[in-house]
Amino acid sequence: MSAMRSAFHFTVFLGLWVASVMAGEYPKTIHAYRGTTPVLDGVLSPGEWEDAEDFFHDPTWNSDFQPVKEGSDFSLHGWVKNDGVNLYFAFDVTDDVIYGADIERWLPAENPKANELSREGWPWFGDGIEIFCNPENTWNNTTRKETRGDGTSWKVVCSTHKSRLGGVGAGGLLEGEPRSSETAWNNYQQWILTGAMQAAVRIKNKPAEGSGYVIEWMVKPDPCLKLKDGSFWNWAMGSVPMGLNIEVQDLDTKASGAGSWANFHHVDYWAAEAGKKELLARWGTLVMEPSAKSLNGVINIPSSSPADFELFQNAPNPFNPTTRISFSLQTAQFIRLFIYDMIGRQIRILLEGVQQPGRHQVQWDGLDEAGKAVHSGVYLCRLDAKEGLRVKKMIMTR
Repeated sequence: MSAMRSAFHFTVFLGLWVASVMAGEYPKTIHAYRGTTPVLDGVLSPGEWEDAEDFFHDPTWNSDFQPVKEGSDFSLHGWVKNDGVNLYFAFDVTDDVIYGADIERWLPAENPKANELSREGWPWFGDGIEIFCNPENTWNNTTRKETRGDGTSWKVVCSTHKSRLGGVGAGGLLEGEPRSSETAWNNYQQWILTGAMQAAVRIKNKPAEGSGYVIEWMVKPDPCLKLKDGSFWNWAMGSVPMGLNIEVQDLDTKASGAGSWANFHHVDYWAAEAGKKELLARWGTLVMEPSAKSLNGVINIPSSSPADFELFQNAPNPFNPTTRISFSLQTAQFIRLFIYDMIGRQIRILLEGVQQPGRHQVQWDGLDEAGKAVHSGVYLCRLDAKEGLRVKKMIMTR
């Protein structure tokens, strides 16, 4: 219970549970602030996503099948922003087994055509991300599957092992749901073929980056972000709320998914309760913002002037088993420096108390509070201070 409580507070600080205008009734909100234009190459270059709001896979996500128990099994760090023209997402995913790369493409008994690039196939079968978006910001509470499959409400898949442009064996975008609608299928296909949606998928290089993949994804407002009045989003409209859900699929060996439908290992989603992810009414809110991130409650803000406090990237990174963590303070203040894993569990408090101005350095020896060595995987170092918080991602390789 205490771990879950800590994870909840962690999510609050990250800005996922923010009181604001909502599109959909599930109490999660994230903002797409205006920033620089990223390069869609599957490489998260230094500084490329610093002006985006970020979010993490944690215990507030819901699951259809087996819950994630270890961050080394599956975890996610995501970002979202706009550049004044288009909407962008990025996902850095840790996944211990990549379907179609680490293991062969086995097929489920429920659909031997699962990997066909047709309406009989399952575009979401495999490892990948599915974005659900409701730009129109309307819904009803009685229809289960009400996504229209056009610019007003849609679901599109990005897979690690198949794509409309590259076929089976090349990761990328695929038509999503509802596949039962030929119109929706044709709309999605047209978006992909014309570049109205674009994505780059890259399987990580092991062992330097760990096991997993990176996705960078671009969405053009016209035709993909159609609002209630028939117009398409643009930055001059001010803050515009849209419905949002994000689903991640994790397909490991057939045996690892035993007991789950189609032998899925994990299927987790950002918003909606279990069994209600299809309902637009139960999605969370994406707020399209015309301005850049500010210090008003938003973390990890780059600035040309000295900040009241800053957390620097640990070194070395990746590390085994020790790493140095540095931070700086402009004023004397109470701080708390601690480690979380990627599913929200507090691992170790490194420092807590009043610290003087200047640069400070702490070493983490890779042990938890009980003195036990942690497993290989991705961890989060968080600095809480008077003005807010900073978070850095660290990679342990044993």
